[in-house]
Amino acid sequence: MSLATRLGFDPVRLRFAAPTAVAACLALALSAALGLEHPQWSGMSVWAASQPSRGQLLEKAFFRFAGTVSGTTAGVSLVWLSADRPWLLVIGLAAWIAACAGIGNLQRGFVSYGTMLAGYSAAMVAL
Repeated sequence: MSLATRLGFDPVRLRFAAPTAVAACLALALSAALGLEHPQWSGMSVWAASQPSRGQLLEKAFFRFAGTVSGTTAGVSLVWLSADRPWLLVIGLAAWIAACAGIGNLQRGFVSYGTMLAGYSAAMVAL
């Protein structure tokens, strides 16, 4: 019986969690060294995208990228189109988030994840 098992840890999960924790710490350190405004997002992204199998990792990373790009594009477009009319930004953002939430609830798996991510990415960019 290994030390990890005697301490109550599942060795399989520990072999997944340990490298993920190291990757999150490295991402955080690199972001801080580069002087990024919010370096904590890089470490959080490592945890959000981590998956136990390579196939799941690549699939989730793809939908995370697609959701972020489409949400960012929508957020920038809404800010640009609303110009000096904040009420228009609020209505457009509410419609975008509602559409993403509604469509995301009709989908499954990582497709739903990417759709929901597009909704709140637009809000983070626009606000």
